[in-house]
Amino acid sequence: MPVAPMSREQWDKRKATIEDALKKGYPPPGTKGLHAQGAVRMAAASMKMSTGALQNSIHRAKELGFPAIRWTLYKAPASDPILARTPDTVRTKNQIGELQKRLADTLEYASKIEDIRRSVFGLVPGKLQIPEWQTPKDTGKSQPEIPTLFTSDFQAGEVIRSGELDYPNDYNPSIFRERYRRLIRTATKLLEREDPKMRYPGMVYLRGGDAISGDIHADLSETQDTVPTEQTQMVVEEEIKGIEELLKAVPKLTVYSVPGNHDRTTFKPRAKRFVDMSYDRLAIWAIQSYFKAKGEKRVSFVAPESGDAYFSIYNTNYLLTHGDRIGSRGGQGFIGSSGTIARGIHKVRAQLARMGRPVDYVLTGHFHVAMQLPNGIANGCLAGFSEYAKSELRAEPEPPTQTMWWTHPKWGLTTIRRVRVDHD
Repeated sequence: MPVAPMSREQWDKRKATIEDALKKGYPPPGTKGLHAQGAVRMAAASMKMSTGALQNSIHRAKELGFPAIRWTLYKAPASDPILARTPDTVRTKNQIGELQKRLADTLEYASKIEDIRRSVFGLVPGKLQIPEWQTPKDTGKSQPEIPTLFTSDFQAGEVIRSGELDYPNDYNPSIFRERYRRLIRTATKLLEREDPKMRYPGMVYLRGGDAISGDIHADLSETQDTVPTEQTQMVVEEEIKGIEELLKAVPKLTVYSVPGNHDRTTFKPRAKRFVDMSYDRLAIWAIQSYFKAKGEKRVSFVAPESGDAYFSIYNTNYLLTHGDRIGSRGGQGFIGSSGTIARGIHKVRAQLARMGRPVDYVLTGHFHVAMQLPNGIANGCLAGFSEYAKSELRAEPEPPTQTMWWTHPKWGLTTIRRVRVDHD
């Protein structure tokens, strides 16, 4: 059904009505206030519109480039005067105020990202587009295998102290840079080791989420000396250099990118727009924009809005997903996380099969455990053994690793390697 046109004049009136409701204390979407009804619903009622129609107007205004609603006009009501005087309440109120301001700034910035992507760089959300060099050719001649480097769970910005572990593993921003650069150097060496003639038509580079540590838990934000925006900048700088190094070894590169849970800008996980509400969205946008502005034609990017990247290499079908949304949690037991991962992989493959997308291998991060299952690959992490793994999970120490493998046009996934990044 065609969308009814909306003029700038109509939008200005609707925007003003919503902002008036915000000033009167009616909260924006996703915020609880003294009023049971939100600003959008109250504005819709005053204009004799349905709430859904007004919400559609908000999304339509964003697409048309109209001025955004100033959600920060809403001021949270003051607490009870007696409770507000207790030290704990004052401290908590200050923390909440700071976090709400940071979230509002992030949401306002995120609302502009798609407009910037389209108007400045001409970029659009990634769709399923398989580059020609990843498809099989019926030439009667053998084709070289295609390598894949699976990166995830950098958690850049996290600080891990070996003294709290009774185990030799430290991690901080400097060590992150060191380990990522070692990963790229080692991957380049493995390319030449597997095929000394370097006959590769191209390479696949996977970004599996949790590139930054974020501040989704109090113990993270209290123990790290960088904020998510600084962590995002750090990751972007390193990955741009890493991709440039890989392009020195292979003629073409495809980057598939999905976000994780540490990347999120919201306090709790969300099902709707969780990709947009992620610092990783900004990271892949910045990386993509750099190569676009540079005029680099050898690298292409796919960052689906669904948070799952479905792609093929020759005749083998892969699904990249972070791992926090595979429909399976918990279940440590004596077999560790392998049972949880296997159950999630089974559910993902069954769902995709019903959607007409057969999956040979589900690729997950999130669990920080490197393993290969019959129909899936779980990636390790750059951070390595942490305080959470030791004290909360009582997990066995895992070395910091990432994963690399090669896909054959006839035999599918063949060689697979765990790439250690804690030492050369």
